[in-house]
Amino acid sequence: MPQRLAITFLDVGWGDSILIEAEDARSNCYYALVDSNDTLNQPSSLLFLKRFFERKGVSYRRPEPRVFRFVLLTHAHADHASGLPRLLREFGAEYLLYSSSSSPRDPFLAQILRYCRRRGARLGATEAVYHGKSLRHIPFGPVSLSVLWPECGFSDSNENNHSVVLALTLKKITFVITGDINADLAPRIVRHIPANTKVFQVPHHGAENGTFDASGATPWINHFVQGSIPDHFALSCHPRPHNHPHGAVINELTNQLPSAAIRRTDRDYHLKFETDGATVTTYYTHA
Repeated sequence: MPQRLAITFLDVGWGDSILIEAEDARSNCYYALVDSNDTLNQPSSLLFLKRFFERKGVSYRRPEPRVFRFVLLTHAHADHASGLPRLLREFGAEYLLYSSSSSPRDPFLAQILRYCRRRGARLGATEAVYHGKSLRHIPFGPVSLSVLWPECGFSDSNENNHSVVLALTLKKITFVITGDINADLAPRIVRHIPANTKVFQVPHHGAENGTFDASGATPWINHFVQGSIPDHFALSCHPRPHNHPHGAVINELTNQLPSAAIRRTDRDYHLKFETDGATVTTYYTHA
């Protein structure tokens, strides 16, 4: 059987929720989750994941094993963190990963860590991650995991800049997840982006400060123009209340990277990118 890596940016209306799947040559499947903005009244990720695992025939109710190999909190903001405690209770995870530069005292991260310390929590371990730390000890089938940011010892008053930037690689293809990292930090990150990146998440939901730095330059886009341009740019949109993606960001992507496909959850709904390590296939779906 061919190996496989798939990443689905869920259309959750605001914020991020990203499902990752891997499959090895023996058809063993591995699952991971990045962020969730679920609330009690809007459990979008929860409902999607329940349907997904039921269709897959994956049992997630206790006392079954933990479903996710890892759950990653890119940074401690509500539109990325609020749904994770409930999803950890429902599905379980071998590892909870979070940015080494985020403060454990942050209310959202603190809430998640309190759950992780409870007796009976469906969790194997918690681990702060920073650039340069190997994740080879986390089994994820044929896929390798590389943390591109944050640097060890990094500190910033803006929580967005603590976002974990994660690269997932299967053979010749890499997908990159960026959280809400701001463009001012791009020069410190772009040199670590693999040249074989084919799917790149536009930072910060397409907000201006995720693409344009303080001088008005576009370091992410400039990096790709001068090197290898990903085939696909994905936007986890945040139309309410911030009106992301910003029109200037879409215009810049369209004008500077005309060969790339720009996909966004507010128009294309759930965005799924799948690779066998050689080519990338895209799917758009409501469920």
